Amino acid sequence: MGRWGTDTFQSDDACEYASGLARQLVAELDRFAADPELDIHDVDDGVAARLVVLAFLVERCRADVDPADVARWSARFLGLCDSEDGLDSFYRDEDMAPRRAAIAAPLDAMRGTG
Repeated sequence: MGRWGTDTFQSDDACEYASGLARQLVAELDRFAADPELDIHDVDDGVAARLVVLAFLVERCRADVDPADVARWSARFLGLCDSEDGLDSFYRDEDMAPRRAAIAAPLDAMRGTG
């Protein structure tokens, strides 16, 4: 089909690239979620960045993400944020809610609730 519009992601090549990147991010997020030694620093840095990029690909490029994966990631990553060793272990009180919201926002967007 080639190109069907002027937007960067309105072409077969761009969409194929975005889909491949999304698959890679899903695999990386799955590995993080399955890691029994995952800690809040992993979520606050590596996981959060991957979630933002994946949410962008879902929104702009219609990358396909299984809702069950998003639900599982939400439970794992946000659960860790809220745990005893969570965000409150290194953020000031006034920064915890905004940081948690920033981590939750791409998950909500991928669920269609953001």
